[in-house]
Formats: sequence, structure tokens, C-alpha cells
Amino acid sequence: MKTIKVAVKFSAFLFLGQIFVNRLNGGSILQQPPVKTIPLPEVIEARYVRVGHDRVYVVDRESIAVYALNDFRFLGRFGRMGQGPGEFTLLEDLTVLPDGLLVKCAFKLHYFSPEGKFERAITIPVRFGPKPVPVGNQYVWFFSDRKEDGSLAPPRGHLCDKNLKPIKDFYGEISGSPPPPPPPGKSTNLLAKKQDVFLIRDFFDVEVADGKIFVADSRKGLMISVFDARGKIVHEIRQEYQKIKVPKGYKDSVSGNSGYWKLNNPVVPEYFPAFFGFKIDSGRIYIITPEQKEDRYEVVVMDLDGKVLRRSYCFPLKPDWWRPEFVNLGFEIHQDTIYWLDFNDPAERFELHLVPVR
Repeated sequence: MKTIKVAVKFSAFLFLGQIFVNRLNGGSILQQPPVKTIPLPEVIEARYVRVGHDRVYVVDRESIAVYALNDFRFLGRFGRMGQGPGEFTLLEDLTVLPDGLLVKCAFKLHYFSPEGKFERAITIPVRFGPKPVPVGNQYVWFFSDRKEDGSLAPPRGHLCDKNLKPIKDFYGEISGSPPPPPPPGKSTNLLAKKQDVFLIRDFFDVEVADGKIFVADSRKGLMISVFDARGKIVHEIRQEYQKIKVPKGYKDSVSGNSGYWKLNNPVVPEYFPAFFGFKIDSGRIYIITPEQKEDRYEVVVMDLDGKVLRRSYCFPLKPDWWRPEFVNLGFEIHQDTIYWLDFNDPAERFELHLVPVR
């Protein structure tokens, strides 16, 4: 069966964290050079890279740049700013589907052909959460409902019909993203109650493959819950993993002495979460763990039933434990190759980097 490759991405501050992928953790690329580097002079402000249909798609500031996968020739662009069919008011993310592309733009989902021809759009109801993604003839969508007092509850997993009307809850509450610290120099409320602020947060993400929903939740260890397209649990993938202790001094090195942290209590757990990255491609699951060898992070490769095929220490990007979902948004895995974007300051251009998962 042809693998359906779609991904639901989670962050309350999705768009603000997208602009420069290499700034995810103050310049988070490790020192070992990538195997291959492709200059992208056509790109103005790269956000994400996605791969499929023998093409490389780079989500740029106002449109999507397209390159040939075999030789990385620039093939052109599609989309533009505007409010008409196939136009974007706020270009956020792109998902590769088996028969086309799905582009999230503010409160609309735009469907395009692999070549970038606009096909249709669907309006997203005003709800707090990331983009809904198709599973069969429905959508899987994690969003927050309003409480009686008007505040937002943590996101929950919903199955929705073709009009994005919720028809079933299938997954419980997940951890939300933290509020960002105030900008430097901004005054803080000295009377505010001091609260615990977690500097290391759990990772959560969802992908759909072969008509099933794969939910990766680091709160449960290295575990993936698998549901069918109706939201019924099929099985759970559990793997042993090496627990990595949070080093002494981590809290002080991250929190610093700003007024925000003086008025709030930075908290770290004893161990890092079990993983901080999760992708599915071509019938394989890729999990990125905090275990390292020679300054590269571990990639656990499994089949869709959870059988470990190999473990590889090749992942080149450091986790941002404050918002670990940002790292997951910033890279792609396709045919056992990791793709990510970086800005080359001396050359003043964006570049595409590739490293194999060996």
C-alpha cells in the first residue's frame, strides 16, 4: 500500500518560530559538516523544507519554491500573497500528500497538485490549534476548546468530517507550548504570583501513514499509539531507550538572570524526554532521541509495526527543549536522508543540507 505521508504539527506560537530554521536554538547545527550542501539563491526567507513527488519544496516568505530532487534545479514557484484562489494571507506550512500538496494559510487549507496547480480550498473554523490533516475521508485535528470561564483548555485529539466538524474525540489532553518570556527591557508585574516554568518540555506529534494515525507522546516514554481512521486504538509501539540525565547547571545556563526568571521559578526534570523528533516516510518510522555519539543524536528507525530496523547516530540538529516541536518542524526525512535549511551568513544566502541516515 502506498504510504500516506502527512503530519500534524503542534505549537501555539507556530508562525513566530518558523522564520530562520538555523536559529532554533541560537544557532543549533552541530559542528560536523553535512554530507551535501545545495545553495538556494532563489530563496528569500526560508521556513520549511518538504520533499516528495521527486521535488524539493521550500516554504518561502510569500510563495513556495520548487526544485528537482535529482539535481536540485530550480523549477519555479507557486502561490503568492493575496486572498484569491491559491493565494496566501499568511503562509504557514506545507504537507506532502500522496496525490498532491496541502498548504496551511491562516484559516484556510489549500490543495495543490504536485506541480503547484491550485485545485481547491477549505475554510478552517476559528479554533486554537495547528492545521487539520486528512485521514481517509476525514481529518485528524488537535485543537483547544473554550472552558466555561473563557480560557483555553489543553488541545485534544479530534476526528472531524470533511467540513471540519468534530465527530469524535480519540486522544486526551496534550501539553501546550509555553508562553514566551517578555522582550528584553519590558517591565514585569512585581505583584504577580511566582509560578513554575518548565525549561524542558515533552514532545508530541502526530503523523498519518497507510490510513492509520500515529501519535508520538514522550510523556509515555519511547511510545507511539496507533489508531485506525475511525480513531480506534490498533496497537502501541513501545521501545526501550537510554535515559539521559539533565546535567547539573543546565537550569542556570538556560534561565539566566533576567527579570522574567527572577519572578518565575525555572524547573527542570531529572531526565530529558525520550525523544524530540518524529517522522514517517516510505513505511518507516524515524525517532530522534537525546542520546549522542560523536556530537550526533540517535535516530531509531522502525517499520510501521514498531520493529527496530537500525539505530544511527547521525542527526545534526540540537533540540530546543523549550519548544521541541520547532526542531521537528524544521527538518524532513525522505528515503533515508535528512533535509534541513540554514542561512549562510558570509555568502548571504539560504542553503539546503543533506545527510544520510546510515
